[in-house]
Amino acid sequence: MIRKLILIGLCIMMGQSMIQADDIGYVDMRIIMSEYTEAKDIQSKIEEKIKTLEKEFKEKIAKIEKEKDEKKKRELSEKTREEFMKEQQQLQAFGEQETAKLIGQVMEVAQVVAREVGVDIIVDKRVVYFGGMPMTNLVLAKLNRKDK
Repeated sequence: MIRKLILIGLCIMMGQSMIQADDIGYVDMRIIMSEYTEAKDIQSKIEEKIKTLEKEFKEKIAKIEKEKDEKKKRELSEKTREEFMKEQQQLQAFGEQETAKLIGQVMEVAQVVAREVGVDIIVDKRVVYFGGMPMTNLVLAKLNRKDK
């Protein structure tokens, strides 16, 4: 008798959670970050900075290799390495800062879209195995419209 009651209780709870699954939406952040125009612009800026840095450091390396004095060669090499590391850290910080801004924008727009379609919870697609409402295209469309 107790087993039947427990089984009935579990079935009711599972049924309620299935009913509520429609109130959950999901977005694919990988798609958003690859198709959101502002994210593309930031990625282009980062790639341009990387190309510029590579060119500068190739020139510095060529200069170091031409140096005859070994002591001066080591000093230039160490200085160049330190500069490279500093530039790399700055570029990484820039990327992290811009990514945080983008995620904030996505979250804002996702909240608006969720209210519009009556969804209570939005999660990243990577944590959804089954069910939920796909919202990636809705959020992406609103984000790209907002840019213009």
